[in-house]
Amino acid sequence: MEIYILIIIFWADAWEVIKSLWFFITTLLVQVYLFHFILLLNYKTASVQEDPVMFVLFTP
Repeated sequence: MEIYILIIIFWADAWEVIKSLWFFITTLLVQVYLFHFILLLNYKTASVQEDPVMFVLFTP
């Protein structure tokens, strides 16, 4: 009986870790694509010309 409880607790912890990792990865991708979209909108403004490194780094 104790073994089953430990397995259930382990799976709950693993599920929480998986959910948090998935949340982190998806939010990171969304941020990168939003940043890329904003840079594409402001492509001809001074911000991209002043900071070309950020444009290269955040271009997927």
